Amino acid sequence: MIRPWVAGAVLTSLGTSMCRRAPPRVDFEGGVVARVEAADAHADAPSFDAVASSPVAGDGRAVTVAGQRFEAAPTERFVAVLEIGAPSPEAWIYRVGLAGEPMDLLRVSAAGGALRPEPVAATAPGATGCDVATLRATSPRSVTLVATCAGPGGPRIEGRWIARGATPRVRSRAALEGASAGVSLDLVADDADGDGVDELVVTTRVRSAALRLRWVDRGGALSRDVAEPAASLGAAVQALRVMRGGGDAALARVDDLEALRRLGCVEEGAPGLVIDGARGVACGVVGGALERGTARVHALLALGEVPAAERAARALASDGTSGAAWPDLERALRRTTQFDRGWRARLGPFVASQLDAAVPARTGVVAFDVPVAPTALVLRGATSARVGLAAFDVTPAEPVVLRALLASIAGSVVVGVAARCDGVAAVLCDVTRTCEPLDASATALPPGLALWASRARVAAAGEARCDAAPEAARVLAPPVGQVLCAVRDRLLVAVDGRPWFFGATASAPVRLSEAIAAGCAAGSAASRNGRWIVLPGADGIWVRGVGGWRLRPVEGLEGRTAQLRDLTITDDGALVAGTLGTQLVVIERRPRR
Repeated sequence: MIRPWVAGAVLTSLGTSMCRRAPPRVDFEGGVVARVEAADAHADAPSFDAVASSPVAGDGRAVTVAGQRFEAAPTERFVAVLEIGAPSPEAWIYRVGLAGEPMDLLRVSAAGGALRPEPVAATAPGATGCDVATLRATSPRSVTLVATCAGPGGPRIEGRWIARGATPRVRSRAALEGASAGVSLDLVADDADGDGVDELVVTTRVRSAALRLRWVDRGGALSRDVAEPAASLGAAVQALRVMRGGGDAALARVDDLEALRRLGCVEEGAPGLVIDGARGVACGVVGGALERGTARVHALLALGEVPAAERAARALASDGTSGAAWPDLERALRRTTQFDRGWRARLGPFVASQLDAAVPARTGVVAFDVPVAPTALVLRGATSARVGLAAFDVTPAEPVVLRALLASIAGSVVVGVAARCDGVAAVLCDVTRTCEPLDASATALPPGLALWASRARVAAAGEARCDAAPEAARVLAPPVGQVLCAVRDRLLVAVDGRPWFFGATASAPVRLSEAIAAGCAAGSAASRNGRWIVLPGADGIWVRGVGGWRLRPVEGLEGRTAQLRDLTITDDGALVAGTLGTQLVVIERRPRR
């Protein structure tokens, strides 16, 4: 049902377009609420079969148009050709220079037995390396072009809406910067509302989520339909609600929606979607931090990853616009959390300045002397010593250099964990080199380092945009990013409270049903037999064993357990040790009173 004021605006616009005077200007960002329906008055109009281009075979030297061979100029090659039979036969050819230079489209008409080529002005992409392209005609009045570019400027997709007619002209331009894997841009120009004038729909998609924008012609000018992008983003949010508790599949959809809003919405910073010079669009709160964060928490709870859910919930609650969500999330956390009560802390000696906790790749500076029933702690680093567990008596030892504590694997040492635009990565250095561990204050990765990429993402914002600096990275400090153990050919890394296996070619979250291989080094947050993992939490320490994660509230450390570092656990899960600042801490069962 069209509202009266909308109907009046539409009738006024149509009436104005029929007058002899010039139509009034409609701002490009001006909004209309458009109704899409078939018009009976156009039911007898000739039908038009939508058609898409075909790639040009071979070396792109020639195509066949209306049964005749049409050859490329010596300085160009043909990439794709679109053949249209109505209202008059013609072919549209996407071409590039021999070195991939951008070139305007070529329209070739067949008339009087001859082929007439005609360049279409202003249709060339604004980037180099656009060697993949698709042309489509979904209306007798329009052609759209989408070209994928992988030139030195980074991944980019270019789009054009071209009005046909005697003199073709570009009506709208779109570009998508940061078009990484799974990202697409689509342009459709057709007469969806049956008024004899084509409209434009631009769709940006990140795998499962789509952001759609629609422009309609009102009096010869374009005006954006204000129902979008709220409608398309709302569909993505509704899909998340349906999947509530959907585990990893729901988490993937949350990541897709987050990436989509970063690409298209001005609220997220510097979006990569540019349409007719305007960068991004106002998306409002639909699919924003609150809805994504809530969906993330419930998906993690469904997986039993309660430490990660707690971190995600607290990050969301700390957001000034989403704090009201905390009571509901806290109730969900309490319903899911399994408690293991009866633990206390014994505070040991201060051990002077230890290794900077912001270096995430090392094993802990605190280790048990033996994996079961230990009698002492081994303190390693600039201050090295043996500390007896019974009375905390200290026996000094030779200092241990930081490099000796780095996780070693596959001929490399792990010098850091970093968040990049495409996910969290482990940063490795060849064992023959002398590169130093990365500190959390690092703003760039030194050259020559290897990266083991992963699909893991940090809940808090801060990853670099892929179009601006694909190689940019932000070094993560514990507890956001932490190497728990190096075992066989894989790294066990905690990312925002969830363990992941990182490998040279693949990564995957560690499922609760999945055992961790034995062989972790002494001082790791995973036990040497691979049965236990320990992480700091806000209300205690999180311990993962055979039955999943359990929260151990710690008497004597109330309100301070989130500050614990260098946690390590015995092979029977009975003792945990670590540091609180520069003080040694041992967590053990509270004696019966």
